[in-house]
Amino acid sequence: MADVSLTAAFSTVPAAEAVELKRVLVDTVQQLAADDGAFKRAKLVFTESDERTGLSAEVDGVMGEGLPLQLDS
Repeated sequence: MADVSLTAAFSTVPAAEAVELKRVLVDTVQQLAADDGAFKRAKLVFTESDERTGLSAEVDGVMGEGLPLQLDS
């Protein structure tokens, strides 16, 4: 199983949903690592506000570009 760490900041998501969202993100990345076998360690940073959401990842020490995600409301 991959070592996945997540740093997350939420501004509009209620606490219970934030906990669940963190779990889903970590579980998803662990599943990708298990299915692919392409990486052993991932560091994720997730930020959410009422204007934009971002996710960036460092996989096995290589930083990926963070891209803002537009959420339809």
